Amino acid sequence: MAKIRVYCGFSKAVSLDIVEKLNKELSEQGYEVAGRGASEENGKMISGCDLCLFIYGKGRDDILDREVRYAVGMNKNVDVFIESGADMGLDISVEMRRRQAVWFWTDSEDLTAKAVNILQNYSQSPMYRGRMFEKLVFDIFAFAGWHMEAEAAEMNRNCGWDGFARRGDDYCFIEVRTYRRKFMEIGVLKQMVLRTSLIKDIHRKGLKVIVFGNLIRWERVKNLNLDEDTIILDLSNLLYLVKNNEKLKKRLFSMLDYTVDDVLPKAPDMRLLSGAEAEKDKEEVGGESGDITGEAISEATARITSYIDILREWDADGKSREYENLCTEILKELFMDDLSVWKEQKKSNDDLYRFDLICKIRDGRVNPFWHFLEEFFNTKYIIFEFKNYKEAITQKEIYTTEKYLYAKALRSVAIILSCHGADKNAEKAIKGALRENGKLIISISNEDIIHMLEAKKNNEEPSDDLYTMLDNMLMALEK
Repeated sequence: MAKIRVYCGFSKAVSLDIVEKLNKELSEQGYEVAGRGASEENGKMISGCDLCLFIYGKGRDDILDREVRYAVGMNKNVDVFIESGADMGLDISVEMRRRQAVWFWTDSEDLTAKAVNILQNYSQSPMYRGRMFEKLVFDIFAFAGWHMEAEAAEMNRNCGWDGFARRGDDYCFIEVRTYRRKFMEIGVLKQMVLRTSLIKDIHRKGLKVIVFGNLIRWERVKNLNLDEDTIILDLSNLLYLVKNNEKLKKRLFSMLDYTVDDVLPKAPDMRLLSGAEAEKDKEEVGGESGDITGEAISEATARITSYIDILREWDADGKSREYENLCTEILKELFMDDLSVWKEQKKSNDDLYRFDLICKIRDGRVNPFWHFLEEFFNTKYIIFEFKNYKEAITQKEIYTTEKYLYAKALRSVAIILSCHGADKNAEKAIKGALRENGKLIISISNEDIIHMLEAKKNNEEPSDDLYTMLDNMLMALEK
């Protein structure tokens, strides 16, 4: 998923040390940070961010005041931080208090902790999910040959659409919605069609496109009496549009809470495709596509082979972040159909520990291994840890990982990926965590990962290896 983009504005009274510490911490947490530069560029930076944090020291700042008002006017997520004891007046504070977005800070540590907490809560919110899906849809349109207009943000405030795109002399207005359920309810669909029919743009005429990140029962759409220029896209259409773009396909899959194994890609209205692409689709597939192409299969095989080669030559020389990135890519290659969310680098609440990756088992998933974990370990979320060590991991790493697992939070399973697997004491600790606390920790080495990649390349199920490890562990578990 795309990074959360954060604008950080500081008053002149805030010291440079505090500015640098906050920006550094947010960047290390995986957020994309924009700071205040030349005044004429502030508006562009603010409009391009998901959240805006404005930090006041002990004193007002006219420039920062204007930035706050601009961000509020843009309907951004705004949080204002005021240094304790400051005399700030009422104009900004009253408005922010209405939004429940005023915070007071005492020192750099306090400010950083509160800012990180706000961002982590936002990353879990339906609003963030919606915005990330919106960005994905815009990227899919760009891949299909549409240019997302630079003035869209200003236009959208006037006309009410999520996006505006152009291709030559053709225009389209885009409205995006996604819900956690697999099928779109007809009532919601009718409401969206009615809403968009009432939105008028005074500048241009063009296609009105409503995009759902869910499936639609198309037989019901026939009764909606859509305008000639209104087009509805659902998940099957999006699958079609990303069929030749592996990065977009992975982003789409990562945002879905449910499996799409039974969903066939379906061609959208040909007006959304480029002229040459539309003609090609008409000739070759007659408007629909069900199977992955031979070219795509070849690309996947080459990708898997590359991962295998890298792992065979891997040297654990301290490149922890590189190892994390590599393992995350491999896990997505192996289990993208089974797992969703894919959220990286989260600190625990007490800020003492950090797990590397958490994923969610897709709803409706029937794969035997993941279904077994759901049913018998009462888990919905899987923790992944990556250890780029020259030696096998020890019991210390097992005890640390165990702290992240909570049965009541439906998080009772962790998988540790390391270069050389676990030593004997670590294996004992794994058995102890399972026997005494019902927490399941599976340790896999680079060789184990290679074997799963080979299975994937041969059209076999890579999770079968994990199932075998689990079987062996449970059958050998002593009292």
